Amino acid sequence: MSTRTQYEADLAALKESLAKMSQLSADAVEDALEALCTADAEEAKGIIKGDTVVNRMERDIEHRCMTLLLRQQPVASDLRFISAAMKVVTDVERIGDHAADIAEIVPHLAGVRKAGDPAVSRSIEMGRKAHKMLQDAMSAFAAEDEAAAKAVIDADDAVDYDFNTIKRMLAAEIAADPGKVDAALDVLGLAVALEASSLSAPFVPLPSVWSSAAVLPSVLSPAFALASPLGCPSFVVPVCPSLGLPSPPSLPDGVLGAFSSSTVAPGAAAAAVRAAPASP
Repeated sequence: MSTRTQYEADLAALKESLAKMSQLSADAVEDALEALCTADAEEAKGIIKGDTVVNRMERDIEHRCMTLLLRQQPVASDLRFISAAMKVVTDVERIGDHAADIAEIVPHLAGVRKAGDPAVSRSIEMGRKAHKMLQDAMSAFAAEDEAAAKAVIDADDAVDYDFNTIKRMLAAEIAADPGKVDAALDVLGLAVALEASSLSAPFVPLPSVWSSAAVLPSVLSPAFALASPLGCPSFVVPVCPSLGLPSPPSLPDGVLGAFSSSTVAPGAAAAAVRAAPASP
């Protein structure tokens, strides 16, 4: 098999693995909602165990991406796809984690909430919207459809509205009967997990919009490095002068210098931000 043929086969395998992992995470959310509707504790246990498969796939896909980058040195659209896949796989894995969180709450709710509970019913309704966002997000990513990606982001407003409604319902419930606080917190935990799964969805299609090189420098903003003083390890910033990426015009020279090497030490960029002169 020629080098080019092997490269195309590896790239196709990467796309297939990412699609499979995405479907597993979306299915986990759907199954968690079904377990919630039926108060099926056994199904919930299966969802929690299934999260290990998603975790393994995340590591496998990251390895595939790094292997392609190091051995094949892809350029243009292939480089953008592989870079996007490395971002997407993290968000897809997080969606699987949220499904497991929902499943863990199911046995608790079964004992404290009655069938047809308004807050739980509204949470299930919100979860169905979040699940549709996940499906639409992956379709947008696979098709590199910018309009569909933006539609997913817009759809998050409806989920946010439901989440805020649930919070108000639970607050009123606690105010009326403080003894129900534990049961209300269980529902709030469920709502948080469902809303968080929808928050991960808009991050999935966004990399497909990175076809414009001018968008990429915004990712390397000072805010990206501000977490490093909090104990995060140093992180690698790829330097690709061959892409002709424009420098972010809003960053002072001292800050840009902090990103000029291949590795940024913990706190280096944040220190550069603090030391940079104020904009006139």
